Amino acid sequence: MKTKKKISFKFYIIFLIVILLLIWGQTKDVTLLPAVKNQLSHISPQTNIAPANNAFVAMAGFNVYNTEDMVDEGFIVILKAIKSSEQTPFEYNMIFQAAKGHELTKLYQLPCDANFSNNQCLQDITEQAAVIRQLMQEQKGFVNNYLALQKFPEFAHILPANLNSTVPYQYISSVAQLLMANAILEVNAGNIDEGLSFLINDIKFYRHMLNSKQRNKEDTVIFINRLNQHYFVLDRLLHSGINLAPYLPELMPLLKPLTPQERNLVWTLENERNYQIAVQISLGHMYFYTGYNEISGCYNDSCAFDRYFSRLLYKFNGTLNAVYLDWQPTIDFAKVDYPLNDNFLEKLKSLREIEKNHHTFNVYRLYERYGFFFLKNYVGEKHKNTIYYEEGYTNIFIKMYILNNAINQLNTAIQKIY
Repeated sequence: MKTKKKISFKFYIIFLIVILLLIWGQTKDVTLLPAVKNQLSHISPQTNIAPANNAFVAMAGFNVYNTEDMVDEGFIVILKAIKSSEQTPFEYNMIFQAAKGHELTKLYQLPCDANFSNNQCLQDITEQAAVIRQLMQEQKGFVNNYLALQKFPEFAHILPANLNSTVPYQYISSVAQLLMANAILEVNAGNIDEGLSFLINDIKFYRHMLNSKQRNKEDTVIFINRLNQHYFVLDRLLHSGINLAPYLPELMPLLKPLTPQERNLVWTLENERNYQIAVQISLGHMYFYTGYNEISGCYNDSCAFDRYFSRLLYKFNGTLNAVYLDWQPTIDFAKVDYPLNDNFLEKLKSLREIEKNHHTFNVYRLYERYGFFFLKNYVGEKHKNTIYYEEGYTNIFIKMYILNNAINQLNTAIQKIY
């Protein structure tokens, strides 16, 4: 009997040691990929463009009362945001406060929307003439600021990737649409030179901005949307009988297909990946054990012992590796730079299938596959709404394709008439 008790005791000791070893093994994280370390060095983008030449800096100061103060005030708030980001480098959803100044009395939305193909929009604008004229007077400061933006020669997004908002695009887009409506009123009133001058200059401006390498997802979508609207308005003016022949020397260069640099999305997608990496780092600091290492640091109690066993279900390095690898097919697709022809959408379908598998398509739910047995390490379940997207990042490729197609169609229509 004593022998059996001794055997039972030894068995329990060995069993306990095995269990502890399994638990300890399950808490082990993987090594952070060198590519991830390198990517994290680009959380705060750099540029050689002087602030005085950077339209992005002026956009950050778009709200100011005096147009000549846009750059100075914009640069101040950008530096403030960068300093705040450096203090907590991997916090996400940090709010960027644009320069204080004017409050827009009313947001204006142009009825000419390429997405809805409102062919009667020119008539709708004529019926809004009184409202448009009134808003042009009320928002004169913003109008002057916008016209000044058109003169900036360069664009480079210089805010850290972990900021969840950027320059006041809502105001900028509203004023752009108001000025477009006013230009159409001028054309209808017989002041064709004045109306088309604004339209042509604005297309030049946004194509020049789109030609910039350093633009994030929001910048890119805004530029594409503005250009889509401009080309749609040109199409409506053409079909309304406005004679565009005198303006063809200026228009024809703007009717060329998008250049490789204009349609380039590599930096845009890498910046968005940096944001998603920052999201996961931040979630780790808020809820899990991250450990001491050169990337994570130890703030928000993320190295506290009472969090240590969260590593049973969460691997800090493994999660960051998973984000990086999940994004790679999309970025590789952008690097190939497929022509935006009829075969482009077919090629995009293959990327869409990959996104379904990598991102679970509807919810960017990171999962890490390095757990023992049945254990999987999920993170982000409580934050689905924060990192949710509907169509994957194939959507931004589709927007680029639609814009290029609109340019080609307008060019064809003009060639047939003139």
